Amino acid sequence: MAQIFSSTSPIIWSHKGGTEHENTLASFEKAWHAGVKHFETDLHLTKDGVLVLSHDPTIFRLTGVNKSVSDLTFSQLQNYPISGEYPWLSLDQLVRTYPRAVFSLDMKNANTLNPLVEFLTDQRRDRFIVGSFSASRIKSFRNLAPDICTALDIQQILKLKLSKNLSLGIENQMAMVPYRYYSTTLINERFISNCQDLEIPIHAWTINDMGLMESLLRKGVTGVVTDKAVEAASRFYA
Repeated sequence: MAQIFSSTSPIIWSHKGGTEHENTLASFEKAWHAGVKHFETDLHLTKDGVLVLSHDPTIFRLTGVNKSVSDLTFSQLQNYPISGEYPWLSLDQLVRTYPRAVFSLDMKNANTLNPLVEFLTDQRRDRFIVGSFSASRIKSFRNLAPDICTALDIQQILKLKLSKNLSLGIENQMAMVPYRYYSTTLINERFISNCQDLEIPIHAWTINDMGLMESLLRKGVTGVVTDKAVEAASRFYA
């Protein structure tokens, strides 16, 4: 996990590469050239078993075509380019393109679990953190790949907001946390203090307001996931 925690500067995670043409090589490239070395993205599985970068189970929002990722092969997916122009990107393509980047990966569907474990077998383990909104899914991943850093699940996060006396093993885990969860502000002073006492790094998402970003970083948050990674990099990495 050394590379994830090696930065002495605030860690800026590019959320899906950025808001413009999300999860495309063009967006990740823009963030990389701005100095952002940490990429956050989401995974779905195509019909032919390719881990593809996609937040949604369907391609409708990005293409206007109402088809599911899981019903298309990776080759068929390219018939429906993002914003009518950009190819869909596989996890393998992204990782091979940026061999020095760190990746936060969200398993959006249960069918991504085993293919992701298999994919990571031949990768440098300290380049990845894996998470999921599904507590059972992330638990299964930890059982299959205990040496890879994982994000705390939402149940663990809610417990940490109340107390630092967690009845769980927290080794090799970090907090990838929404600033708010429904109407509740999760990242408050108590949460930050509890995480610091337990030596759990906090990475807040999705933070696009620069004032809030600066406030969280001053209070001890390790990093932020943002759609405005280029702007954040110019402010914190200059």
